Amino acid sequence: MVPPLEREAIRQAIKQRSSVLVFDDAAISGRTLHDLRVALNAWGAREIRTLIIANRMRTPAEAPNIDYYWRFDVPTMGREGHCPLCNALRLAENFSRSLVARSAAYNDLRDWMRHWAKVSPLSRWDKGLNPMPLAQILRKKYCYRIEATKHLTEIPICRSTGLVAHSAEIHAMTGRDDYGLSKIREQTCPEIRVELAATHILLFGDEFDQDVVIDLAGALIDAAAQLPSYSAYGSLAVLTVMQSLTLLRREAQAQVAKKAHTMFGTLIPPRHAQVLVAYLIGCGLADRQDEALRSAARLLSTRHCGVAEKLRALFRETRSPRGNLHAEPIPHLLDRLQKDLACDADEFMRAVDSVSALRDLVQELGTDLARCGHAENSPTSTYAERREGLLKCCDEAEKVLIGLVNPNADVSAARQSAIQRLKAVTSALEAIADCHFLRIDCKNEYRYHVFKSALVDLVASLGDWQSACAGKDVVQGERVVKFSATSGLSPSFGDAVSVWIPWNRAICAIVRDLVANTVWASKQTTDPWDPASLETADLWARIEYLDKSANICLANVSAQSASDVFNGVRDGARRKTRWDALGELGGSVEPLSTSGSQTFAVRILLPYAAFLGR
Repeated sequence: MVPPLEREAIRQAIKQRSSVLVFDDAAISGRTLHDLRVALNAWGAREIRTLIIANRMRTPAEAPNIDYYWRFDVPTMGREGHCPLCNALRLAENFSRSLVARSAAYNDLRDWMRHWAKVSPLSRWDKGLNPMPLAQILRKKYCYRIEATKHLTEIPICRSTGLVAHSAEIHAMTGRDDYGLSKIREQTCPEIRVELAATHILLFGDEFDQDVVIDLAGALIDAAAQLPSYSAYGSLAVLTVMQSLTLLRREAQAQVAKKAHTMFGTLIPPRHAQVLVAYLIGCGLADRQDEALRSAARLLSTRHCGVAEKLRALFRETRSPRGNLHAEPIPHLLDRLQKDLACDADEFMRAVDSVSALRDLVQELGTDLARCGHAENSPTSTYAERREGLLKCCDEAEKVLIGLVNPNADVSAARQSAIQRLKAVTSALEAIADCHFLRIDCKNEYRYHVFKSALVDLVASLGDWQSACAGKDVVQGERVVKFSATSGLSPSFGDAVSVWIPWNRAICAIVRDLVANTVWASKQTTDPWDPASLETADLWARIEYLDKSANICLANVSAQSASDVFNGVRDGARRKTRWDALGELGGSVEPLSTSGSQTFAVRILLPYAAFLGR
């Protein structure tokens, strides 16, 4: 037991607080200072004040003979196995496997990795970035003497290297997280801002709070957006942002990705911006289906994508979502070349990316569901021949276009060759598309020609109706198929100039099965969608074009109830994979209500190519 008098003395001692001076005559890092503050707070310290005395008196022995001198008190970037830039290169190595094989983007990333690979400081000390002159010389004074009321030393900072060393040293010695950011904001030159921000993340990234890393990564992104393609500063910015993401929680990573999205405000973002956003897409931090990020998404291989995404990408390589032919790289460049307009290196490179993406798509796209439909522009008949033809055209076009990426290339001499190669790619692509889609490129065809012809061909493929109806409880074997006069564009169709409608073997089989169901029709009927019509038919078909999909509606009279017929058709389809293949594309087969209780009607929903799988 503690005596009462001593207990009271202990209580009073606990209540009393004393000031403690902690002195260390060695140079400690900002991280050590931070850890010390945390420990003191844990011990109950209420107020902590720090004073750093930096001795700047150490100068070289031959100071009078040296015009420019800077002493680095900056920590190392790491050791082997723990270097943040080396880690960024490993991230880039892994990411390169997600890019389109043999593509220009893949080669660019490999070039970055070689440029920023580790080098010997003895033989390659000049490797990396070159010092940039500052717009305004900064003068930093040191060694203030109270008795003399002046500083003994003044150091002029006139190059980016000096500013980087200065800001890094201040953080290393004092732990000030905001000093580097303040120096970045003072600079207008994007190269200098990249050098500053990259240095702070690579040297002190694991010391910063999450919000500081976000701000530094944002500064890198803002500066990179102002840099030209193929800038060493741009590649450093991208690699450093990759590394910065490893320091952040998922919600903080999303904030960095949001900043990167702003780089796509221009029509043609710089090359390094496209690669960075492609990396964010690969990390799940950006939406691959975002139309604003299309130029970055096409850099990624589709090998792990579903068939819907692959077919959608096939359409989008040469057309906008509404079918505009001149919005994408290949038709855009072809149009400018044909009009003898000037084309810059970025336009050629975007076309190279598109050609590479097409080659990757066709190689990854399966052949199981492809049909060999009619293709006026292709002399070949098999899908394999068409695919080989497109791959050959892509290889030839890529060789010509890569030669024109060089700013010193003679575009006029290679113009006709480039036009021919791009036309060949477009023609070969359409031959492949005809095996997966019905291509409708003219508004006056929407109602009358392409789709109607396809349905007529399916009806004809059923063969002899008399034989098909044999043994059925029907009066007449021959069947009459007619198209509803209400077919056509719905008010919601919009201003699309071209649509591709999926029409592979599975979909053809689904439609053919539903049309063949007409053998059970007990009698003819009038058009269920046009009460004013007096015509009769065994099967009525209605084609409707909506804003994002086309509907095929089929109706016939049946002795059974409509629900029983639909359930029977659906159960039969479950034993096959046709409906699953349609569902994977975002399509469906649904029962349709009509005025007649004995009328069996279904709707087959087929999304346009730009909206497959959505």
